[in-house]
Amino acid sequence: MDDIEDLYNLFPEIKDHICVSKKIGQGTFSYVYLGQVLSKPDKKVALKYVIPSSSPSRTKQEIDCLLNIGGTENVIGVNAVLRNKSHILIIMPFIEHESFNDTFISWNLEEVRDYMKALLIALNRVHQCGIIHRDVKPSNFLYDRNKKMYALVDFGLAQNYDKSSENIFNYEKLNKNRSINENIPARKNMIAINSKKTAGHLILTAPKTQNKSEVNSLPHGPSSEKSQISNSQSFDRNLNEQTKKATSPNLNSHSKKFDSPKTNANTLQKYYSFQKSAFSDKCNCYNMPIVCEICTARSNKWAPRAGTAGFRAPEVLFRSNYQTPAVDIWSAGIVFLSILSGRYPFFKAVDDNMAIMQLVSLFGAESVRKSSIKYGESFVCSHDKKPEELKDICTKLRRKTASSLGSKKNSNSEILEEFPDCAYDLLKKLLDLDYEKRLSAECALKHQFFQN
Repeated sequence: MDDIEDLYNLFPEIKDHICVSKKIGQGTFSYVYLGQVLSKPDKKVALKYVIPSSSPSRTKQEIDCLLNIGGTENVIGVNAVLRNKSHILIIMPFIEHESFNDTFISWNLEEVRDYMKALLIALNRVHQCGIIHRDVKPSNFLYDRNKKMYALVDFGLAQNYDKSSENIFNYEKLNKNRSINENIPARKNMIAINSKKTAGHLILTAPKTQNKSEVNSLPHGPSSEKSQISNSQSFDRNLNEQTKKATSPNLNSHSKKFDSPKTNANTLQKYYSFQKSAFSDKCNCYNMPIVCEICTARSNKWAPRAGTAGFRAPEVLFRSNYQTPAVDIWSAGIVFLSILSGRYPFFKAVDDNMAIMQLVSLFGAESVRKSSIKYGESFVCSHDKKPEELKDICTKLRRKTASSLGSKKNSNSEILEEFPDCAYDLLKKLLDLDYEKRLSAECALKHQFFQN
């Protein structure tokens, strides 16, 4: 919605109270407009229009956050909420602010300290109320330099946090529940794969259950074995068809066109002659035209991934099932890293794999590998990258940025090129790859960096 008149048509009641002047922001699921209160000419408000395609549960969560925890401790509040069918309009206080990217390089030490302290105060407020913001970044933390006002905004991705689930990494339990919901066989009920050579074909047989009680103990109940047998037969048919295609002249005639290795029955049999184990994690379908039963039986791993690229914590990148408010602390650490280094954004990644490799370039391959194990994944890096010293990296980058900006701008203001050691110590503790060792917002506020 770009037309202000359409906004007035959807919410005619605001026309008598607010004069909407222009659009000042736009997101995936919302537009933000600037308005002026008619009865108070010096008072401005921000009107956030949530488009109908946005998730109703997310919209409700955002409104609940604003109503319950907003309006204090650097968290944005709410003045009113209007609804017209599936259209939602949230009216909030307006904070005058400049672009973070245009101003942060010129901040002095006191301003940097005040900014980070205000951000941690806001996060402490949010976390104490059992909320994870999940999208902490400079554009969502508004800063009015003239009035020294701060506001944490945009709770569209916020989630409730259950403290009872902290430090629990029960992957099998979650995957088991998803298996039931998505009709995916659970890992412990994988079909036994027995290799039987019969005319170049591979026969898959379902495991025999010893008694009725054992069958009833399965998550899918008594019908589990039947479904597994049908899956096995379906896979057998697909495998037989692929085996036949592998020996047909049609496939061989087109093999050169696709520049792929020739596949024949012997090759398929070689790759699909499995060990007689029902629970082996190893398979032999790599680089083959068929996905084996072991791979198809594995449950899909799901975890919250909401957030902005470059600000996602390691536990989000590795898809940990249980994520705590520490994900917000990591994002705050990335903001601090951008300030100390003079580079924003510091990380640019198109996907999670690239984001993980960027972590390797900064923290080293071994540290990332150890953290991946904690988060239930196995990470292998071909290059044994050593960790970098954060202070050295930040100082080098900031001096380079200051030098390039100094040659372009005719300004008397000096750009701070180095920070005290306590600043880099705080940065290191905010960006700990282990979420359990990462400082909480409350503990970070007691750090030496804020004591002066």
